[in-house]
Amino acid sequence: MIHASTLPMGEKIKQIRKAKGLSQENLAKALGCSVAAVSRMESGEVACSDEMLVKIRTYMGLENAPLLDYERGAFESKLLAWNEMLNENRVDEAKASEGHLSAIMALPFEHDLALLYSMLSVRLILKEGNSSVALKKMEAAELLIDGASTEVRHLFYRNKGYMASLGGEVKRGAGYFLQALDIGFGKLKADPALFYLVGSTFLYQGKVMRAITYFEQADKMYNRSFTNHSASVVKSVLVGCYLLINELELAEKLASEALSQTQLLDHTSGYAFALLQTAAVYQSGGDSEKALEYIERGLTAAAEGKLIPTDYTEAVFIGLYQKAGILLKRKNFDDLEKVLEQWEALANDANGFEAYSIMLKTFRHFVNLNNSTSVDYIENTAIPSLMMMKSLRAMELARWICDELEAYYRKKKSDKKANAIAAKSRDIYKSLLCGMDSIG
Repeated sequence: MIHASTLPMGEKIKQIRKAKGLSQENLAKALGCSVAAVSRMESGEVACSDEMLVKIRTYMGLENAPLLDYERGAFESKLLAWNEMLNENRVDEAKASEGHLSAIMALPFEHDLALLYSMLSVRLILKEGNSSVALKKMEAAELLIDGASTEVRHLFYRNKGYMASLGGEVKRGAGYFLQALDIGFGKLKADPALFYLVGSTFLYQGKVMRAITYFEQADKMYNRSFTNHSASVVKSVLVGCYLLINELELAEKLASEALSQTQLLDHTSGYAFALLQTAAVYQSGGDSEKALEYIERGLTAAAEGKLIPTDYTEAVFIGLYQKAGILLKRKNFDDLEKVLEQWEALANDANGFEAYSIMLKTFRHFVNLNNSTSVDYIENTAIPSLMMMKSLRAMELARWICDELEAYYRKKKSDKKANAIAAKSRDIYKSLLCGMDSIG
């Protein structure tokens, strides 16, 4: 429960009157009483009768507003029910409830409930697909923040960070998440999901070391509740981060934990990604046979796990990319072509996975590396295109291409070209550790 206002009824009426720009004379005329009577009622000298309260509600449009304590509890329950409608995507029902609940905005002293209403109203706008309007409304709601409780302010910045990130303003989202952490630090119960969100925003910006700090904190918190599905997600993400900084031993340990946890919980999406992360660990350690085994298991789990479309597409792209890399090194071009055909079929049906489409073309060009056109595409189109995206996945792929191309130039004794590509690979690695902003 949110702490209720302790204001006496007279003071509530006074604040509402002033917020609506009304004078005591205006109110007295509407109520059919003297200005002195209004003044005594507002100061608490005389009690506000039930009959007078009905008139005040009608005149100031407060029929649905929770002025009395028992009304406030019921109103809070309605807000929570509205939240459930949004959680369950009952958008039409939620929209129908919005007007009735908006009465809270007429009560200037109800900072917590008004802020909660504003946040839920923003969520409804997001459900309708208008993130820019939602963010503007959230910014307007910030005017209520000063009078809100610690719990509600924490929740406000948490939601605002999520919305900014959803709208593509990841850096801004990180700032809001950090504000939520700062407000809640030492005052509220542990919030591992928030630490995970902060880590995710830093990871998206390519600030891997900062991301790891927050992911590790989330992992420690989640370890107190082994049955939480989110715990395995954090572990899998950390595996990828540790591989980026060549901490193979840490990556192997966490991959094993994530795999055990997702199996125990029957978490199909998490299990598929945990298998693919385990494959990445074996691949980084040079055991391509084991890597291929776990890739196949991961792809099977993704196909059988009834994943949501974006998760399924992401999992399959990761698996095919891993498999293609191994087959290319082995020069098993027949099997590689089969993988690339699967990849092409998936790419034709998927939106928002441009980096993987570039990688598909790149693998085909790697097969024909002795052709100058293929080398030109890889060096002057694929790598720059991926680097311009400035996303973590694209930068990882660009670095992998650089390493493969450097090996090709070394084999051809073209040391000058190899050194130039190696320098580019180091720049990408630096950007992955320090953030995309470090890219020239």
